[in-house]
Amino acid sequence: MTAEERPATQPACATESRARSESMVGSVGFFDVWVLVSTRARSALELRGLLPPVYLRRNAEDYQRRVQTGRGGCARTIGIRTPGHGVSTDGIAVYVAVPARRELVRIRLPELEALGGLDLDAYRHGEPDRPHERLEGLRLGVCTDGKVDPCCAREGMGLYRRLEAQVGDAAWRVTHLGGCRFASNLIAFPHGVQYGRVRAADVERLVDATRRDEIVPDLYRGRVLLDADANAAEAMLRRARGAWGVGDFEPLEDRDAASHAFRDRAGRVWRVRLRKRTGPVARLTCRAAEASVTSDYECLSIEADAGRRPRGSELVR
Repeated sequence: MTAEERPATQPACATESRARSESMVGSVGFFDVWVLVSTRARSALELRGLLPPVYLRRNAEDYQRRVQTGRGGCARTIGIRTPGHGVSTDGIAVYVAVPARRELVRIRLPELEALGGLDLDAYRHGEPDRPHERLEGLRLGVCTDGKVDPCCAREGMGLYRRLEAQVGDAAWRVTHLGGCRFASNLIAFPHGVQYGRVRAADVERLVDATRRDEIVPDLYRGRVLLDADANAAEAMLRRARGAWGVGDFEPLEDRDAASHAFRDRAGRVWRVRLRKRTGPVARLTCRAAEASVTSDYECLSIEADAGRRPRGSELVR
């Protein structure tokens, strides 16, 4: 059955996901640099068509390297459609977020072609390669990309308006974040924390928690500094320990492939063992022509390594 043949009465993908209580654990992947481009493009697909090929190719190569080796950095590029963030006489506003450094900077480019010359490693090291402005405070991006999935526009616009009323221009409308069936989706910068199923009624507590460097547990999808499996392990550890500060756990390099290791604020090392399971068949987006197999996670054990303190070389950067 194609998207066009689907009955008009079929529930939206976000409604279906919520009805079956689908877990959001492990639904966020690793991107250590985020490039947010002011654009009039209405969707991620339109934005991609505007970006220089050399920039797209470089990012694709970095992503494939990360997938294959689990190492190295990779960047994610999304668009900002919020009024006041567009093209001006000074050029195009581009924001570069580096969650590991809790940094967000704004630069100006004469045209989008200039993205091809952007040295993202310089931003990773806190040394932007061109004139910039460091931004303080939080920025909250709400996906309203209805071209990818109507749930994101339908659920996201109401959330964005409520968020704008609460935090003003710190609220951004952004293009596709992924996980459309978890709409409304939101990402908090500079922390790099992603949330799903956010409603307008959640805005006040989410903003308050973000300002305190804390996470809202029931809306939490994960952190962009962790791969999907590590995000699942970290979420399970947080729930077991009741620790929801953004910096409560730091991921470690671990030679034990069967577990994920984290260091807490006291220096203790925790190991989380989990199993990735096959979940139900479901539509991942409203426009999906066919249903896909989903996955979820089962926690097998959480143990502390008594007396162990990680070496500096073990910290994941």
